[in-house]
Amino acid sequence: MVIPRIIHQTWKTKKLLPEFSTWSKTWIQLNPEFFYVFYTDKDCALFILTQYPQYYDLWKSLVGIEKVDVFRYLILHKYGGVYVDMDCECLKPIGPLLDLFETSLITGYEYEEPIQYLQWFIACPKECKIMIELVEEVASRSWYKWFKSWLLTENQLVYWFTGPILYTDVLRETRESLAILDKGKLGCYDTKLIDRNSYLQHHFTGSWKSNKCKPI
Repeated sequence: MVIPRIIHQTWKTKKLLPEFSTWSKTWIQLNPEFFYVFYTDKDCALFILTQYPQYYDLWKSLVGIEKVDVFRYLILHKYGGVYVDMDCECLKPIGPLLDLFETSLITGYEYEEPIQYLQWFIACPKECKIMIELVEEVASRSWYKWFKSWLLTENQLVYWFTGPILYTDVLRETRESLAILDKGKLGCYDTKLIDRNSYLQHHFTGSWKSNKCKPI
């Protein structure tokens, strides 16, 4: 299977922050051949309840961005395409990128030492097995999340439980096809790495964070 031309984004409600509205329009304007789909929290809940009822109790037990993380994995498993966070701005068409790696999961480096793959942009074909591996790993970590909560801050716990650290751990173990782009190609905290070869910029609003925490 190849990556379908679909862009998925989600936010709490249809009422967006002004900057989110501006950035989301860049994905539509620069990728007119893509089908753009926006989901509210209610849409996410209904999707998981009807399409993945076996994970609904797990999803209901999560909070905030944890729910968004699991939703992004499952929506990509169901439909494939591109999931991108609301604080990402498209800089140039992504169709050529998908053509290069049309049967792989496309990700990139967020940090290189230690390795951490970025999670704000994910592209893959539908029924990509990695997406289910990610959700199953969330389920396997949920029983000792309480123990980790004694050792990590609230934000660090999200990284480990549903977010970039879990994402990186699963991708490094999978046997599925991956395309890992160089740092800066899919956005970067170091703006010096954003150039004409970059497809997007992640603006790092950190709207989900309870407080600012250092990368881990």
